[in-house]
Amino acid sequence: MIQGLVCPISNEKTDGNVSRLTIFISIILVVIFIFTHHPLYLYIAAFDYFIRAFLKVEYSPLRFAALNISKLLKWNPKLIDKAPKVFASRLGFICLFVSAVLINLGASTASIITAAIASSLFLLDALGIVCVGCLIYHHLVFPLFKNSID
Repeated sequence: MIQGLVCPISNEKTDGNVSRLTIFISIILVVIFIFTHHPLYLYIAAFDYFIRAFLKVEYSPLRFAALNISKLLKWNPKLIDKAPKVFASRLGFICLFVSAVLINLGASTASIITAAIASSLFLLDALGIVCVGCLIYHHLVFPLFKNSID
């Protein structure tokens, strides 16, 4: 059970364009938090990462918005492996959760630094440069658990 929670190995695919757009919307929310110090934006982003990381990605409001924008712009789906994105979402949730805890403890500077680091990593992914969570997944997690593939 814990292995499946940490290491989401599967053969499923997801639309990379929608994924990147969802991440970009998350970045906007985190940047608004950084500049306004209003935690509601951070909570929304963290909650959405939680949904994508631990529940069904189809329930994500930000993904729903990104999917509709993608359809409106008539983007063709670009299928990518889903498991590394789920793992990256889990890491993103952890970063945003830590930032939310810090802001609630009154450590606003630490919270903003954590959120800024997370949004920088999110931006690298959204621009298609590199998904750090995916790299960790492919080079550390997958080799350890690759025999678990259904």
